[in-house]
Amino acid sequence: MVRPICISFALLLLTGCASNTAGDYPSLAKRPIEARFAVVETAPVARAGPMPSDIAQRVSGWRSAAAAADTRFADALPAIDALVARASGAAVASEPWILAQQGLSRLGTMRGPANDALAELHHVWALQDLPKFWLADQKTL
Repeated sequence: MVRPICISFALLLLTGCASNTAGDYPSLAKRPIEARFAVVETAPVARAGPMPSDIAQRVSGWRSAAAAADTRFADALPAIDALVARASGAAVASEPWILAQQGLSRLGTMRGPANDALAELHHVWALQDLPKFWLADQKTL
């Protein structure tokens, strides 16, 4: 039953390949109206000075907090990976499954400080016009 339907569908698709409409497609050339909306060249944006020291110190603290969280995550990952491997194929709510779920929850918790640092950085970025400093002084980060 399925095979005749598949064959019919394939034949239907092939009929589209056999159509003879070689010259009926519209041109992709630029139309006269499109010339009105040409992009005007703008002057390059001047880069700002170095990042203020208070913001640079806060960013440095967030970066070290995120790096520490990443290290803790990477250190715990092999043990959690082993728990998950042991739980593979185990019944839901069995002891190995529960231990694997708890391990995955611990991994999720370990991401917290990195997420907090990223949220703080986003907050400063949005409210204190950090992009202009970021472009000028990426070495600080």
